[in-house]
Amino acid sequence: IRINALMTVGKINDLSSVKTVIEALEDEQWEIRAIAAGIIGEMAIKGAAYRLVNLLRDPNWYVRKNAARSLARLGLIGINALINTIDSDDRFARDMCVQTLEENGIIEEMLNILTRKESKKSGLASKMIRLLISHGYLNYLENFRNSHSILQSLLSQRPDNHQEATVEKTPLEN
Repeated sequence: IRINALMTVGKINDLSSVKTVIEALEDEQWEIRAIAAGIIGEMAIKGAAYRLVNLLRDPNWYVRKNAARSLARLGLIGINALINTIDSDDRFARDMCVQTLEENGIIEEMLNILTRKESKKSGLASKMIRLLISHGYLNYLENFRNSHSILQSLLSQRPDNHQEATVEKTPLEN
């Protein structure tokens, strides 16, 4: 009943419903937190991004997944939050963020930004790719190795032990 009520409140999308959904992010039941996290993305409540970042560390996988998906739906503020979480000590939060970035085409989009040398978002794109490489998320990048020469360059520069390696600056950052 509570889940159905929360889903109905989320469809109203007014100030009182936003408050109810945000409060539900801290509910004891993981199902309620998961639904609330999903509703935040549907309602596009950008001001709740920092609350979703906290849910990326939730003990429940489904809550983390919905929080990451909603962050991706919030646009640049949410994408920034996902990218910053890649540098987190929490392996589960990092994995969820990287998976979400890949599933939503954001990794490919950022590689395209670097390839086209778009200066407006190139810093963010470069940061994301460097973090992926330094934390060993190479499988996500391998699909793009042949189509993005800048990625070939970055991957060839990495040390053999790439788990927590420092990555050289991209040609765009020099």
